[in-house]
Amino acid sequence: MKQFMLLAMAMVMFTSCQAKSGDQSQEQKEIAADKPTGMSKEFQDAVLTDINGGTVNISNYFGNGAKYVLVDFWASWCGPCRAEMPNVKRIYEAYKDKGLQIVGISVDDDSESWKAAVRQLEMTWPQTNHNNGTDQTAGMIYNVRYIPYTVLFDAKGNIIAKELRGQELEAKIAELLK
Repeated sequence: MKQFMLLAMAMVMFTSCQAKSGDQSQEQKEIAADKPTGMSKEFQDAVLTDINGGTVNISNYFGNGAKYVLVDFWASWCGPCRAEMPNVKRIYEAYKDKGLQIVGISVDDDSESWKAAVRQLEMTWPQTNHNNGTDQTAGMIYNVRYIPYTVLFDAKGNIIAKELRGQELEAKIAELLK
């Protein structure tokens, strides 16, 4: 029984990384968790920093032919995130011309590590960072507690699914963009 418990704990540790919350108070976490999500009436936009240091909003990635927007929270220091990137890359290549837009949101505090990982992993879809100089990060808005973490939106900003990875993510995208 003890071996089973140790194995179960190890599996949990290796399948996700805890997102860094910075100086976020418990009250801020609870407020963020209670905020509605979705771009219809309830859509909560987020300010991000793009890989060149500019400011961009999640809403900037809607439109321009995007039928679905997948927001992928990750970090350069997260092993499970890096292991998932070949799946995300394959899905992006297969569906980018069929209406899928992917936006990577790194929770890295070290911008050089983040940018190096983007180059190393050959991530060709838009890459942003949650460090935006405000006290309201995308991770707070979407209640991200661990990474990798995904949020899939339709073209109007309604959340269709969360926490999809691997074959489950690919099957959902294939179903939507058949």
